[in-house]
Amino acid sequence: MIARCLNVSLLLLLAGMTPALAQEPARLIDPHDKNAVRPGPGVELGFYDPATGLFTQGMPSVSIPGSAVSGILNLLPIFDIDAAINKLVTIFCSAYSDFGNLITGQFAPNQFAEASINFAAGTPQMSISIPFTYTTAGSSPLMSVRFSAQVTDNNNVTHSFTVSLPLEKVPNGNVTRNVRITM
Repeated sequence: MIARCLNVSLLLLLAGMTPALAQEPARLIDPHDKNAVRPGPGVELGFYDPATGLFTQGMPSVSIPGSAVSGILNLLPIFDIDAAINKLVTIFCSAYSDFGNLITGQFAPNQFAEASINFAAGTPQMSISIPFTYTTAGSSPLMSVRFSAQVTDNNNVTHSFTVSLPLEKVPNGNVTRNVRITM
């Protein structure tokens, strides 16, 4: 009887030293069934709440296997250039694209691509190309794009502009997006 009580006490003591189930990593048994979860390390990161039986998805890992998409995102800036800007000065442009998924309604990027180009204000018909290859980490991968331009005019005043395009599905292949910029 005493040995049985000691064994039970030892088990209770050891159970108190382990993390609570609500904080244990969990993985989906079936990726399409958000209620089918099993505590333990896994492919799908998140937390399992045993009281409700719900799985809350966390940030996806880039190492989650999926299908690869690739292409070139071409941004074509359409400039409205102030007359105070000399046509020979350089416009410095950069573009940045994030790739990721929506997680509990928030965009969670897990990969990016970027590019930059400089050109004279007198030749604003240039485009900036961002080559990308992205291994999808979910069923609806999304892309966000930011474009920035900066130039200094004849009066030594710096004009800068940044625009963010709306989230869109990640394209598989080449696409072109126009960006209107007033400087």
